[in-house]
Amino acid sequence: MNNTTVNSKRQLSRLEILTQVEQGIASGELQLGEGLQRLRKEISGLNQKDFAKLCGVSLRTLAGIESGQSNPTLDTINQLFSLFGLKVGLVSKYSTSKK
Repeated sequence: MNNTTVNSKRQLSRLEILTQVEQGIASGELQLGEGLQRLRKEISGLNQKDFAKLCGVSLRTLAGIESGQSNPTLDTINQLFSLFGLKVGLVSKYSTSKK
């Protein structure tokens, strides 16, 4: 069995999932709703109804965000992502490091 096979069978840690989702959203490879859905399923293990109730949003709102069909406010997005210790904000696309 090679390393790729072993790694694909091992379950990712919470930190690895959070990092993948953060990087995916930041790079544009993942939409916010896709990232949220992955966190909800893989970290919380909750269905949409229970997760929406826990976060204080309607099931319709959550389903719309996860499917990319709605245009939520930053407050709503942060309300949903806060359960995972995340907050949506602005990040410069230009490097701020000095050479």
